[in-house]
Amino acid sequence: MSRSTIFPMYQELLLMSLHHNRHIRIFLSFVQMIFDSIEVGGLIEAGQPTMKTLIQAGLGDAVVTSYSTENMARAYSASSFQSNPREIFGLNPLEPTETTSCITEILYEEEYTTLSKTNVALETNNVHHCTRLDSAVTSQFIEFINTVSFLDVCVNGGCIRDNSNC
Repeated sequence: MSRSTIFPMYQELLLMSLHHNRHIRIFLSFVQMIFDSIEVGGLIEAGQPTMKTLIQAGLGDAVVTSYSTENMARAYSASSFQSNPREIFGLNPLEPTETTSCITEILYEEEYTTLSKTNVALETNNVHHCTRLDSAVTSQFIEFINTVSFLDVCVNGGCIRDNSNC
């Protein structure tokens, strides 16, 4: 969260009630456990069926880093389609019937090539917003909700966009 381009506003707000940035980290860890227990190593009770999970990401996003979505995909032991715009280290490109979790990435070429190589936050771009509005992402999401199956929308370059003008 702290690497997000919109975080400084929240940091200032939190420092009105908390005394130090370390306190903010501790507070955010507790809050995150409520909403996203897998991030900090949440466990499913033994004997419970594995739930299917669809992860969708925009390459070039200045709000949620690719590193974050890759780590989430690895935590879920997800697979990616062979037609994904790039290979993700640690994930197997499998057929959708062979996996319980899947990641699909939409590559926004202009924004992806201008990502910072340092740990400095970028100016906000439209990738985070446009990924949710993308017709391929939407059709994949609808298919997943209705049938709990993974639709490969990246076939024939279907996940590559010139830029995030949506």
